[in-house]
Amino acid sequence: KRRLIIHKLWFSSGKSGLKGIANGIHLYAVQHEGVFPPSLEMLIEEGYPENLMQCPWAEGNREFDYFYLPPAPMAPHDTLVACDYGDNHNNYQNVLFEDGSVRPMNDTEFAEELAKPHNAAFAAALQQAEGP
Repeated sequence: KRRLIIHKLWFSSGKSGLKGIANGIHLYAVQHEGVFPPSLEMLIEEGYPENLMQCPWAEGNREFDYFYLPPAPMAPHDTLVACDYGDNHNNYQNVLFEDGSVRPMNDTEFAEELAKPHNAAFAAALQQAEGP
């Protein structure tokens, strides 16, 4: 039972950080003629709280614990926008979509999302950021 509680905390803490990022990037877009911020650093410059960019379960070896790539204009609503780095959690990642929704996904589900043609740029950029 204790393990289940800890597992649920992992999901909710990462989801909470990504929901905060979703709020920040959508508010930024409202203030900038529909354009998403080019980076998470831009949100910080706009006054967004930096501590929300940290996943409490991550090792803390990055400036931000979430990977972000702004979507192309007119991107489908199920386009990937941000996610946990792969080493934040074991066997799953929390994922943020263009429409602001956040979902936890196991490795297989996440790989299937990355394989969708409209997520190709995100997949390539994430692979480059995480390395081999």
